[in-house]
Amino acid sequence: MARSPLSISFISASWAVATCALATSALAQAGSLESGLPTQPPDASPREQRVLGGRTDYSVVTPKKASPQELPTWRIPNVPSSAEAYYAPDNYHVIAQTQDPDAVRTPGRNSGALTWIFSDDGKTKWRVNDRGQDACSYVFPDGKRVIFTSTRDHMDMPIGNWSDQNNYPQGAELYIADIDGGNRKRLTNNAHYDAEVSVSPDGQKLAFTARAQGRRQLWVRQIGGAVAPLADTEGAAFAFWSPDSHTVAFFAGGRLKKVDAGGGPVTVVAEAVTKRRRPTRGISISEGFPANDPSIRRG
Repeated sequence: MARSPLSISFISASWAVATCALATSALAQAGSLESGLPTQPPDASPREQRVLGGRTDYSVVTPKKASPQELPTWRIPNVPSSAEAYYAPDNYHVIAQTQDPDAVRTPGRNSGALTWIFSDDGKTKWRVNDRGQDACSYVFPDGKRVIFTSTRDHMDMPIGNWSDQNNYPQGAELYIADIDGGNRKRLTNNAHYDAEVSVSPDGQKLAFTARAQGRRQLWVRQIGGAVAPLADTEGAAFAFWSPDSHTVAFFAGGRLKKVDAGGGPVTVVAEAVTKRRRPTRGISISEGFPANDPSIRRG
């Protein structure tokens, strides 16, 4: 399945942006495969329902316009406050870091976040990870695997604060797992917090931002292979891929830029427009967004 995060809609995350962690110094160091499934709370869907596929049940949710200028929206029922939500390739399920009482508590909040998947009508939902504290996550284009960031293996290290760039969590690692959270494998072995990760549409590469020698740059690695920074990408954030998996776009210095995944000159695409919005609870869905638009409204 091709990645279609926004074929009919976009997702409005509920609270401030939380970024994804990845180690630059140990990207090639993989952990052992863990086959066990994550524990689930009583209201999670049974195991046989923890798969992608299906369509939105509009008898459960009703899109409405808040004003003539806005797209129709609805709030996903039975989903706690969440952030960094992305559609899966089936255009029905959503992956996000969701407030969970079993997560390590975030400073200033009553709970932390763990990675969850749920349908956009709230009829199915399950937990991908059951310990530590998680940052952003992503469903692979094949619809069978996920990638997520967690402190699950370093809960003895300072928890920090995902929303404070001066106090990021330490020991956050990148993991790949099956769609139900089973067969989890750690990709990194680090003691630092870096930046977001995005999977290329062909499922073969990762793009992310990371700090190295005091500079934040855009990095690209083959899945299970080599990793390298891209020149002239200092200050990069929110990287995302072109449909052909050849180009990475990112924000830096108040501009939207792009660069070839193999390196080369950086091109300015447009000035970035930033608008602060009041945080909301839960996850909201808006219909009618242009197909293949790569943007995700955050915060």
